[in-house]
Amino acid sequence: GNISVQAANGCGISPVRSRFISLNNLPAPASISGPASGLCNEQDVVYTAAAVAGASSYIWTVPAGATIDGPANGQSIVVDFGSFASGAVTVRAVNGCGNGAVRSLTVTGAPGVAGTISGPTTVCVNTSYVYQVATVAGASTYTWTAPGTITAGQGTKIITVKYGLSPATGQVITVKTSNACGTSPTRTLSGITIQFCPRIGDGSVTSLNAYPNPVKDLLNVDFTSSVDQSYSISLIDVTGRAIFNETNNATEGENNLKLDVKGLSSGIYMLNFKMGDATEQIRIFVD
Repeated sequence: GNISVQAANGCGISPVRSRFISLNNLPAPASISGPASGLCNEQDVVYTAAAVAGASSYIWTVPAGATIDGPANGQSIVVDFGSFASGAVTVRAVNGCGNGAVRSLTVTGAPGVAGTISGPTTVCVNTSYVYQVATVAGASTYTWTAPGTITAGQGTKIITVKYGLSPATGQVITVKTSNACGTSPTRTLSGITIQFCPRIGDGSVTSLNAYPNPVKDLLNVDFTSSVDQSYSISLIDVTGRAIFNETNNATEGENNLKLDVKGLSSGIYMLNFKMGDATEQIRIFVD
């Protein structure tokens, strides 16, 4: 409404001067920042409301199965979550005129859907490949399906898949994350084509094996040689740069060498091995 005033003296009264006053000065809603998924049994989780002009305090609520640890009327709160499926963290700003509108953030105990699956979509029969997703907050298990045999990593964010002997098209790899509170939606990598691939080079099989794969520190490379002969081995990164390159002599029978990969960036590398007329390649994932 208006506050109005007029000046007066013995000769008369002046025109009116007015000022409009808004009487509904409720604070604006406050946006909320903080994690939204994978909160099963998480402790000391912080949520913060954006500062609201004119607010004197804030009113917070948390879902059933969660408690506010400490003050519940400030711009930030600390929340201890138990075992719960989903709910909402809400906040409204308060001042002397009343309570502002409620702002809500949906939160879940189950982890969120995994990010994009990285790995090749054109693959060779009877060959192993590495697939991975980024770490998902709150996930305790990663459950994969694949159109081949998962030879390593089931339950983790990185797997090795060995494809069978039959070509196929339109295949998919999937992954779901889970914890004690539930399971995420499925992430899918589509369009996988399994095909016959010509071998690189000729000659006898070298029985090449590299482990552990994925590897963090020390990579073991085992191979068999039918005679005493020279071999060459190299480790190539995704840009084609040779990280390791060595030529040495193998003895008849089983051979083993160790490659120190500590300090290499996480990612996929190609191990190239040549002995006589045989050439082998293995994809190595450095964690």
